[in-house]
Amino acid sequence: MLFSEREIRPNYLEPIEMHDYELPNSVKYCSNKITTTKYSLLTFIPKNLYEQFHRLANAYFVLIVCMNWIPWFGSYNKYIGILPVAIVLVLTAAKDLVEDLRRHKSDKEINGRFCHVWDRAKDMDCRRKGRFRKIIWKDIKVGDFVHLSVDEVIPADILMIKSSDVNGIAFVETSNLDGESSLKQRRVPKNSICFSADGNFKPTDFRATVKCEQPNNQIYQMVGRVIYDNDNWKDLKLPSTHEVKTADSLCPENMLLRGCRVRNTTFVEGLVLYTGKDTKTSRNNSGPRYKRSTLELSTNKFILWCVLILAFMCCFGGVGATIFSSSFDSSLKKTVIFIYQVSNSVIVEGLVMFAASILNYQVLIPLALYISVELIKLGQLYFFHVDLDMYDPKSDTLMEYKSFNIPEELGQVKYIMSDKTGTLTENLMVFRRCSIGGTEYCQEIPYELDSEEISVDNVIVSTELVNKFRDEYLENQNLFDFFLNMAICNTIVVNKCRRTDSIDDNLASMLETDSRNGAFGHSNYFLPYSEFRNGAPLVNIPEETSEYEDIALNYEKKDIVDDTGEESDNFHGKVKLSQTLSTSLRKLSSLGSFTKRLVTRRNKVLSNSENYANIPAVYEAESPDELALVFAARKYGLKLVRKTIENMTLVTPDHNLLRIGLLKVLGFDSKRKKMSVIVRVNDEIVLYCKGADFEIFNSLSPLFTQSEYGAEIVQKTKQHLEKFSNAGLRTLCLAKRTLSYSEYESWLLKHAELESDVSLAGREEKLEESLRHIESDLILLGATAIEDRLQDGVKETVAHLTEADIQIWLLTGDKTATARNIACSCGLFPSNADVYVIDSDDDVMEAYTTASICYQIRPQCLIFSSKSVHLFKKFTITMKRQRNCCFPSRMSDSASPLLDLLKCTSAVLCCRMTPSDKAEIVNFAMKALKGKVLAIGDGANDVPMIQKADVGIGISGQEGMQAVMASDFALARFRFLEKLLLVHGHWSYDRLAKTMLYFLYKNAASFNCIMFVFVIFWCQLFNGFSGETPIDQFYSMVYPIVFTGAQPLVFGIYDQALSKKVLLNNPKLYAQNRDGKRYRLSYFWANIMDAAWQSAVVYFTAHFTYWNTDTGYYSFGFLLVSSIFFVNTIHLAIETRYWTAPVTFLYLFFVFVHYFYFFFEGAIITPSWNLKDVPANVAIHSVVTLRYWIALLFSVAFAIYPRATIVMEKTCEHRTTLTIENVPDNP
Repeated sequence: MLFSEREIRPNYLEPIEMHDYELPNSVKYCSNKITTTKYSLLTFIPKNLYEQFHRLANAYFVLIVCMNWIPWFGSYNKYIGILPVAIVLVLTAAKDLVEDLRRHKSDKEINGRFCHVWDRAKDMDCRRKGRFRKIIWKDIKVGDFVHLSVDEVIPADILMIKSSDVNGIAFVETSNLDGESSLKQRRVPKNSICFSADGNFKPTDFRATVKCEQPNNQIYQMVGRVIYDNDNWKDLKLPSTHEVKTADSLCPENMLLRGCRVRNTTFVEGLVLYTGKDTKTSRNNSGPRYKRSTLELSTNKFILWCVLILAFMCCFGGVGATIFSSSFDSSLKKTVIFIYQVSNSVIVEGLVMFAASILNYQVLIPLALYISVELIKLGQLYFFHVDLDMYDPKSDTLMEYKSFNIPEELGQVKYIMSDKTGTLTENLMVFRRCSIGGTEYCQEIPYELDSEEISVDNVIVSTELVNKFRDEYLENQNLFDFFLNMAICNTIVVNKCRRTDSIDDNLASMLETDSRNGAFGHSNYFLPYSEFRNGAPLVNIPEETSEYEDIALNYEKKDIVDDTGEESDNFHGKVKLSQTLSTSLRKLSSLGSFTKRLVTRRNKVLSNSENYANIPAVYEAESPDELALVFAARKYGLKLVRKTIENMTLVTPDHNLLRIGLLKVLGFDSKRKKMSVIVRVNDEIVLYCKGADFEIFNSLSPLFTQSEYGAEIVQKTKQHLEKFSNAGLRTLCLAKRTLSYSEYESWLLKHAELESDVSLAGREEKLEESLRHIESDLILLGATAIEDRLQDGVKETVAHLTEADIQIWLLTGDKTATARNIACSCGLFPSNADVYVIDSDDDVMEAYTTASICYQIRPQCLIFSSKSVHLFKKFTITMKRQRNCCFPSRMSDSASPLLDLLKCTSAVLCCRMTPSDKAEIVNFAMKALKGKVLAIGDGANDVPMIQKADVGIGISGQEGMQAVMASDFALARFRFLEKLLLVHGHWSYDRLAKTMLYFLYKNAASFNCIMFVFVIFWCQLFNGFSGETPIDQFYSMVYPIVFTGAQPLVFGIYDQALSKKVLLNNPKLYAQNRDGKRYRLSYFWANIMDAAWQSAVVYFTAHFTYWNTDTGYYSFGFLLVSSIFFVNTIHLAIETRYWTAPVTFLYLFFVFVHYFYFFFEGAIITPSWNLKDVPANVAIHSVVTLRYWIALLFSVAFAIYPRATIVMEKTCEHRTTLTIENVPDNP
């Protein structure tokens, strides 16, 4: 029994009087409507504001606006004070609204797709004339019976009940779910196979209750059972051999999951079990993991310092106001009109001025910083994406970005954790060598071919082995078993050539179709070979079908189907295992008989048995290793031409057909490191197994290994494996075990109980033990060696990344010898390197003793095996305990040497790694080595480490798209990593660090920024700490957003401190930006000091320029504003290294905008408007005077001089260093 289960009855079995919304399934379970939007029409404004106010900066500025409305504190016009925060809130809300509208549009499109569902009402009105009707996805309910055609997307999680294939199988593409583009085979529950063979089946013939587990996110798990009603079979004409059962256990292969697409199958039908948010797709759709960059964390710290500076200046203003106010005679306060007091209390006056100072200095906290940085990052990522240097024409793939907030982390990487297969190598496996019964055979690769032309089927075979297999495969059992293992021990899907299909007439009469709906029209698709068997409902067979297809059809029909239309027992073999193991096939429908007659009329007489060798077969494989082995077996004469859920058909070297019954597939997992198939060959049940050498050797039969023959084979095979590994080849061992009928039935019964009982304590461990039990007592057949060539440019990329002081860790599941050979061939292990193998604490101490002395002389490299993973785990646990302990003690003696050893190592190789081991090592590096960690891989086994690392990169290779979907960035080739890090990473970090420092400086030193705050601060010293400023209020509010907002955005997106060529030719430059060297606290305070200096120069230049003159207060303010604007602009121009015509135009354009604003304001605002403090025509009166231009020139030049001098000095020093480094050494 399940702890918690849902019970589902088909909706058409409920009373007709019951409305749809009253159905038990509708009441208990959610609808199929998907909603990914965050807001509705009514909730958008309050909910969005609530979310925005969760940002402390936004809440802070709203508080400032509220304070500005209090008359005692108001420093600005209360309406103008709203403007900056309103702009930011509106822009952010607009961004959120656009994103949500996009989600709403997507939801509407998905929920509005059409699907065909059995019409319950019409079926009950006229049972024999029921039909499917077209409804939209969101109206689908749990318990509905759904019909899906080829190429149709699956709308919910559906239990498959019927297929167009008489064996009850179908194929789906799961790329939308798990990224895998290869086809997956699905099948109906065992007792429902008869429905697929019955051409007259209607949904109402299926009367059962489904009990299944509660919704979860485990896409490879399905636990439940189908309990058939007692009258389920009464209207069905079952063959006499069919054994009726009351229940079926469910497995993942019975399910059609939402988002997948039906392929290679005319149609499927099934019962909806999970809808909407309960589907596995929705349960897995948690969104990308949010990662925070180092710059963002540092910025938060700098913001806190800004808050402290703000508090100090406000306290200074409050104390100054108190002292200034108390210095006047109390009698004057009643007669002098400009002395305004809120209270007679000096303390109250000081507090009021403290609050007023907060308003004056509010812009010390940069309001537009965060949204500006987001825009800069978006612009940078766009240029990452369109960089043609990272474009792969072979796969037509550009660089992709999945994460928007960490592009600058690419410039901070210290450690790279890389997978091997498919990441450094092509993952295009080529069968090279093999060892069969202790004898080695070799295939040669035509090395004159380019690596891009090497594929699994252009390899020259071993003539000796081809002849031997052809001549001896009937007598040499070991040789036959070896190649049979290669051909059938896999999860490959066998397809045929592309052809046109249509729905059968029987079904079409039940469908209410729409001429605009193409779901039930003619569609091209790959047709499984099994469709030719037993009269599958294919009524549109094109006339251009080739001759060998007709021959294959004719042969199959004559041999398999008898006069009654029932399948011959010869297909399954002479001896049936039991009624439990064999699956009965239903009598053919009239449509099937029609198809058989149609095909028979068009068949040609078989004239030569050799034509069987031309039977077409297209293989779909999840693993390139499997594909290589199947192709190799085909090359040597054993060709897999058809594969169904119950049997496989192969063509032998003498062109005969070999039929094998498929009983059980034991899939590969990283714990067992092997997979097996259990088949019926002739009169025997045989388990064929392949896997890692050490796992196979540990599972060999003691009788075999202790025999003279077996011991010799094991010894020679191990020698050959070592030879293969030293050549850098991937190795697998092949083995077999012959089972008795009783032994297999007993195991199968117990294993099935474990699979179906999810509530069993320790279920996973018991399942694993069950698999290990059946995969024991093996007989070794031999070993295979597959070559996986290095990608182009890998060696050069590794060399440049190492030169950039990036330590590369190669994490692979291969054995040590194979991995070490690849590490040497790709340049990870230099030829003169000292290599240490680490398995224990003693090895750490021994290696550290030598490496600590020699690392400056020659490279030091380490090799860790799966045995040494405990060293990393132990250290991580120790660190965690240290953090949780109030009185931390010293690390263990071996901990410090391990860290010191890793720090003086140039490269690390980790072998026999499982996915969890890879994630553990990444976790160790992030916590213990104190550097940014980048993980890169291409397969599903790399997903844990990609998600764990600071930066995750997926390679869009041959193993699907799971790594890409889980990554932050995606590349097509490993060599593109060089430019992504050394160029784009360097640029991104340098740009953002300078831009964010500029924002903080600008807010401190300039107008609405630190410089601007300091200018106001100097003003307060000379106006009695009144809180009044001589600067135009509207201009001061929009200054950081409008007048100086675009320039840093362009700088942050386009600027290049060094050219691409210089960065690629000098990888050592990458280390200059690492570890936050350009965004440290010292840089922050340097910018604050620079802002203080510039503001002082600007203010006092203007102050003494207009000293003892009749210049107005706003004319004085206009000179301050102009000086601040030009200082900010020239400051950023000095930092700019990459000048282009658009950049130059942008800087000059905003100079024009600055003056245009004041001229325009002065022209339209006049004293007649009767507004308070109107700066009418101030700009015009100022610019016509020579005093203004001299003061402006002097203040700008003197203020910017220190920074200009330092920048020029550093630039010259940097260029000198580059020149020296690029001088070639003397010969």
